[in-house]
Amino acid sequence: LAVGTAVCGCTAVIAVAPAIRARNEETAFAITCVVLFGCVAMLTYPWLAAQFFSAAPLYAGVFLGTAIHDTTQVIGAGLIYSQQHAAPSALAAASVAKLLRNLSIVLLVPAAAWFARRPTFSSGERAGPGESHARVQLVPLFVLGFVFCVVLRTVGDALARGPGLAPNWNVLTTAGQSASELFLICGMTAVGLSVSFTQMWRIGWRPLASGFLVAILVGACSLSLTLATQRLIH
Repeated sequence: LAVGTAVCGCTAVIAVAPAIRARNEETAFAITCVVLFGCVAMLTYPWLAAQFFSAAPLYAGVFLGTAIHDTTQVIGAGLIYSQQHAAPSALAAASVAKLLRNLSIVLLVPAAAWFARRPTFSSGERAGPGESHARVQLVPLFVLGFVFCVVLRTVGDALARGPGLAPNWNVLTTAGQSASELFLICGMTAVGLSVSFTQMWRIGWRPLASGFLVAILVGACSLSLTLATQRLIH
């Protein structure tokens, strides 16, 4: 619930779940909270941004990008605001702010794995072979792959500015984006097919209340900090 709210929604939940050895029903519950509260924010926060940042679409975009859960929900809210107020800069600002949030997964996943797998010993005890091995695997391979793809995209965009390379690079990045979306859908589908509502309701109502409270707190903090930044700069 924490990473799904703070980082990049469903993607962060699925990424962190194996690292902390979450059960399938816990993962599905967190994804449900992200989708539910994120969709509500996607439909209501553009109106809220218009009330506070009507003359400053850049700050409206920063608010949307830092307050809403999932990347797709941020893009949806940014499109709603930019189309209603003829402010394409709001969508660009929302996208950049959300992608910066997404980068924190590089640090959060190893940290979560370390906290979940670190052995707890009393004074004088030593770790066994299995426990020391769990301590070594702090960085999952997909995190390294994520960093590699970020570097590859950055270098590729810088090198493909010429007229001859740009079309081929655009075709490659478009294919990669389509493949990533397909794989993400497959992953979420696999999680959904492995969980039943009966298993989810065994978790109880407290995680749902926690997810709602955290969503409200993130939105309030984002709004207050964006307003404070706007006043400080201007």
